Amino acid sequence: MSSVLRSMDIKKPWFTTFGAQLSRPKLRLFCFPYAGGSAALYKDWSKSLAANNAIELCAVQLPGRGARIGESLIDNGDLLIERLVTAIRPLLDVPCVFFGHSMGAQVAWELTRALREEKLPQPKVLMVSGRSAPQLNRQREPIHHLPEAEFIQALGKLQGTPDELLQNAELMEFVGPMLRADFKVIETWQYRPQTPLRVPIVALGGEQDEGVGRDGISAWQHQTSIDLVERELPGGHFFITSAQDLVLAEVKSALNKFVFKSEINPRVTSLV
Repeated sequence: MSSVLRSMDIKKPWFTTFGAQLSRPKLRLFCFPYAGGSAALYKDWSKSLAANNAIELCAVQLPGRGARIGESLIDNGDLLIERLVTAIRPLLDVPCVFFGHSMGAQVAWELTRALREEKLPQPKVLMVSGRSAPQLNRQREPIHHLPEAEFIQALGKLQGTPDELLQNAELMEFVGPMLRADFKVIETWQYRPQTPLRVPIVALGGEQDEGVGRDGISAWQHQTSIDLVERELPGGHFFITSAQDLVLAEVKSALNKFVFKSEINPRVTSLV
């Protein structure tokens, strides 16, 4: 694929490189945000990865937020994956890695399965953060349809949305529709059993994350036939920001182990 075409493709609204687009990357790291989040979550990552001029960070920008604020939100999981497959297809000309946090982990995992179904290149490693394995039953009642006050109260009980956001009426007026759309994606999604991926998985969890326990992280072993690496990091559900340096260290370690050194070992589960 020519560098001119590649340049055109990367400017599609689904992805942003924060001005750090590479002419000939050896690897693309696609990063998926949590519910209500945007690509901006990963802006600082591009600086950390800048020392390695072979890695191009592509943060996923969902419709209705950031530079796409004027677009309609997507509240259907199947439609979201369908659109992502179309958008990412031209960017699979070089090896890639997926990283997703919370809802983003679920999206990254479903997208990997969809690429397999389409016989398209899959990521060299799938990194899932702050999310229990998808085959586990979800116990709580849906909240995406609740009246505003009840919706905000329910979000607070889940401890998956920063308190400073929930307590700011002006911000919630802006972010609330995004959260509702994303929660509808999560809450109406149905698990469909398939053959485990032949892709190594790195699963990260927060030591104080009450909604995602150690068992939920360990259960990702059922979604890969190659490798599962488990890591617990300090912090609650948003350890992706409070322990950002440690998260980035795990990303770099995974790239080194599974991509640049290409050492795919028999299944090994390690929790530290």
